[in-house]
Amino acid sequence: MATEALSPDRDSTPLTDGMPAGLFDDAPMPMLVADARTGRIMAANRALGTLLGRTPDELRGASLETIDTASQEEIAEYLLLATAAGDREPRRRTLKAWNAARIDVEVRAVPFGGTGHPAVVMTMRDARDDAVREQEQGRLRAQFWMAQKHETIGKLAAGLAHDFSNLLSVVMLTADALRARLDEDPEAQNELDVITDAGFRARELTLELLAFTGQQMMTPRSVSLNELVTGMEPLLRRAVPEDIELSVTLCEGQAAVHADPTQLQQVLLNLVVNAREAMPEGGRLVVSTQEVEVEEDFAREFASVQAGPHVLLSVSDTGVGMDEETRSRIFDPFFTTREQGRGSGLGLATVYGIVKQSDGSIWVTSQPGAGSNFRIYLPRLAGAPRRSVGPRGVRVGGVPGGDEHILLVEDDLAVRTRTAEILEELGYTVTMAATPDDAAMVHDDLWPERGRHPIDLILTDVIMPGMSGVELVRRIRTKREDVPVVFMSGYLDPMSDSAHRADSPYLAKPYTRRELARCIRATLDQDRDAGDGTGS
Repeated sequence: MATEALSPDRDSTPLTDGMPAGLFDDAPMPMLVADARTGRIMAANRALGTLLGRTPDELRGASLETIDTASQEEIAEYLLLATAAGDREPRRRTLKAWNAARIDVEVRAVPFGGTGHPAVVMTMRDARDDAVREQEQGRLRAQFWMAQKHETIGKLAAGLAHDFSNLLSVVMLTADALRARLDEDPEAQNELDVITDAGFRARELTLELLAFTGQQMMTPRSVSLNELVTGMEPLLRRAVPEDIELSVTLCEGQAAVHADPTQLQQVLLNLVVNAREAMPEGGRLVVSTQEVEVEEDFAREFASVQAGPHVLLSVSDTGVGMDEETRSRIFDPFFTTREQGRGSGLGLATVYGIVKQSDGSIWVTSQPGAGSNFRIYLPRLAGAPRRSVGPRGVRVGGVPGGDEHILLVEDDLAVRTRTAEILEELGYTVTMAATPDDAAMVHDDLWPERGRHPIDLILTDVIMPGMSGVELVRRIRTKREDVPVVFMSGYLDPMSDSAHRADSPYLAKPYTRRELARCIRATLDQDRDAGDGTGS
């Protein structure tokens, strides 16, 4: 098949004569008619000319080889097959435009009998959008797969952590009780220290699991990220060796976000420790904050972040960096590049869980030998953050106590019994209930209108058989709207009405005697201040 110059064939007869006006020339899809014997273009419509940067007249008379990247033999074979049976399925081909650009198209060819000799009609569809679409779909599939994997592992981890938290609560509260009784026995105190230290380490591991799954109990509030970083700076400097230069750069303003400050401290510390491990021979570590406006285009490119005002927390290092395979797995639970025994592999998974639970987004850029940069975007709040008020109250054995009446609702017998004993030692009157139904009946029986001692505070587990703690409180508040409540749980049930209890504190299991005492006292004092109109 001879190659012809890209010039019009003045002797050719218009093949579209007799067709309805516009059916060929004005069709939106690129089309051509080709001689099946020679591969010569006998007619081309305007859409094909626009696609290739030529006019239909310039294309007419040229060889298919001048616009198709396939070889002469491949084109001849394709024309022969198309003449015999036509294309049942579209074929991918690559065309050459006038400026040498390559254009991917899908082509269908069917026999055409209007020329008096074998010919084909080819219709084409620009497939470049498909490539972009496939790339986007691939990215979304990867994100969906990652989310499914995190959800599956998270459900398993959350269930185990919930039961483990109940066991740890009993161990730690019992150790606290024994410590008070064996105050004059130094050897026993040392043994109790071992138990308590092990309990704290187990609790940290449990909380890391819950943070990864997004199930950890959180007490979000308005907080200044700048103040949080400033307050942690001494700790961060102690966490890195002298051969690592730590630089902290804060933006102007408050950098206010709505999050749990304790969880944000854990995020920052985990990232700094991770950076430290990536710089065994020293280097430079930069922690910075910045108030940014996420544009729509940026939000479309990174689907995990919403457009609008954000605070950017950045932690970058000059360490060993990561290849693409490692970078794609860094937020997986139990994945670690450290030696065995030098970490649980939950540090960055914990960071990921906390950020997601705080309605934020996180991603990392890194190259081998060029360090890493972790960027966290948290929605920015308008106005100054609210400052917290410390607990007040009568102190018993170094922790705050009181004489109020507490309704304790907990389905685990050991946790319920041990918690009640601690509260009674602190001076409180405690009424226990094993189920929400029992608690509702107890509260109704002690209702002030019946002349009995009212309930001053409800301390309830969140997840219980039959009825959740949230549902119990909703039921009681139909009769007494202002009853103070403290929710406690080993994990946060994603099906519960978190907005309903946004104004109530959470007590995360496992908890110590001191944590229990401070939470109860602070809630009672806050309720009293609100009733007196003296609260802030």
